[in-house]
Amino acid sequence: MTCSKMPETPMLTSALRPDTAALWQALQHPEVAPLLRGFVLVGGSALTLRIGHRVSEDLDLAYSEGKLPVVRIPRLMDALARHGIDCVRQHDLAAEEEFFESGLDLADYQQNFVAQCSVKLTLVSLDQSARTLIGGDAASPLRVATLDEIFKTKALVCADRSKTRDWYDLHTLMTEEGYTIADLHNAFVESGQPSKYDIAKSRMTSGRPEASDEGYLQLAGRSKPTLDVMRDYFEAGFREFEVASMSGALRLEREADQRCVPKPRIASRRKRDIAR
Repeated sequence: MTCSKMPETPMLTSALRPDTAALWQALQHPEVAPLLRGFVLVGGSALTLRIGHRVSEDLDLAYSEGKLPVVRIPRLMDALARHGIDCVRQHDLAAEEEFFESGLDLADYQQNFVAQCSVKLTLVSLDQSARTLIGGDAASPLRVATLDEIFKTKALVCADRSKTRDWYDLHTLMTEEGYTIADLHNAFVESGQPSKYDIAKSRMTSGRPEASDEGYLQLAGRSKPTLDVMRDYFEAGFREFEVASMSGALRLEREADQRCVPKPRIASRRKRDIAR
């Protein structure tokens, strides 16, 4: 399958957990939404709204234009509070200290909140590689990422962490929506980091879920593949893609060689006559 823009379809808000759905509805209120220009809902919740494949517990809003608009965020929290959604900022002191020592402020790049004591809301600035995959700019209204954008960013994430929910989401997109390992490879090429393809492959086929992994089976909907089933599927897909890629490369090499082979020279009639 070649990644292309998908037509808009109604969002499956009923697939969200009730408290998550309430937060999503509040974010779209006319008073709140303008404060979220430039943000795109990404990750598992975006995919849940698109295809309803599993329950989703949190909302990840990615900003498409560099650093987070930190001046707007307190106003956003105040607007949500006026509509019955109280958000409490969560601090990762170790991460904040690490950024500070590098001369940076973590708040410019990521801020975490818990809404109504139950829903995690993350505001994150997209890095340069992800920005090449997500459309929009600082003036764009809040929207849900397309399937193509979700697939590509999920692919990139798999090179950086080993989370079973990421694997489950990719497995669902491949088995139900027609995406392939070739599309996954193209995501790394398109984002300018093709070398990370091998890292993602290793994690998806033999990596162990990290200690902080939340699991996925308790949230899975119509399909509940085991971890081994997903690994086998990915491994077969990687193998098929790489065999096809090698065959294609060899064919192109042969064609190039054939174009470079000099044709035998045929003497002109005049030279043949002189030879006689």
